[in-house]
Amino acid sequence: MSSAAHPLFLLGARGLLAGEFLRLLDGHPCLRLAGAYARSAEGALGQSHPHLAGALAATPLEEASALADALKTTAQAGGPAPVLLLALPHGASAPWWAEHRAALQAACPALVVVDLSADFRLESAEAYQASYALQHPCPDEFGQWIYGLPELHPVPEGSKRIAVPGCFATAMQLAVVPMARAAQIEATEPIIVHGVTGSSGSGAQAKAGTHHPHRAMNFHAYGLQGHRHEAELLSPRNALPQGCALDFTPHSAPLSRGIHLHAVMQASAQADEQPQAVLETFCADKPFLEAVRQAPQLRHIAGSQRVQLHAYRRGRLLHVLVALDNTIKGGAGQALQALNLALGLPETTALPSHGLGY
Repeated sequence: MSSAAHPLFLLGARGLLAGEFLRLLDGHPCLRLAGAYARSAEGALGQSHPHLAGALAATPLEEASALADALKTTAQAGGPAPVLLLALPHGASAPWWAEHRAALQAACPALVVVDLSADFRLESAEAYQASYALQHPCPDEFGQWIYGLPELHPVPEGSKRIAVPGCFATAMQLAVVPMARAAQIEATEPIIVHGVTGSSGSGAQAKAGTHHPHRAMNFHAYGLQGHRHEAELLSPRNALPQGCALDFTPHSAPLSRGIHLHAVMQASAQADEQPQAVLETFCADKPFLEAVRQAPQLRHIAGSQRVQLHAYRRGRLLHVLVALDNTIKGGAGQALQALNLALGLPETTALPSHGLGY
């Protein structure tokens, strides 16, 4: 680990994505964990994340109230810019930031903040309230956060605020936006999307939908009246054809990791008869995207940052299939990829390219 590594402070350290980020962080040459914080702290990281080993597992959890002081002390000591990773649930991240941002920005002008929640992903307080039924505590922040999906939206070096998209939002956008940019779709019919997710998408706390007797050997649809991640695909930043509508149905599968998504779109008059060629062109310069010539399989990408995509046509309908790991490319790995770019590092740094396979 370089002595000039950026100190990283993690808030919400008990969460599932926090644990996945810590696993990736252990092999990073330019980041070091400077502190792990939870809203109520007790014990060490290894108690919440038994898969961690050594110094990471032994790192004590501290109260969130101590985080602001620790960041100020680090900033006063000089050195590389500190990083704050917010791994709090939706609706909890923005209130914490609203309370502490003035003091932190004064004490740490170089502070880089990466948020894993949905609190800064959308482009207005009105859109946030419509999707999450919450009033945003700092609406003036909209427009100040980079959207951390580098394959579609650049993350410039020097970015200080990054909002990381979630798993279904990432898969939907990678399925649809490249085709829209290549003028392959039109808005005469809704985009129909079916997505399947593993139980890790529900977080670290046990719920009826993730409890093993409910989940194993079972498969069901949910969110039949709409899913909050739809707003990220329909966001103005993606510039879909005017009037585009979306009908997305998520499904729960007996998996722990993975997103498998199928998008069906109306092909435009000028659409390519071989849409796989469009995907191959789009993926060619993107290290984590892979246009494959068969239906993608979760087994091939689980445990990695890679995304597999496949496209085909049936008459006037354009189909795109996507497979990704929801905890890595759909969460912690996405945060690290965007953070690497913001810090001027190769985006692939410390991110796994190979799937688990078995």
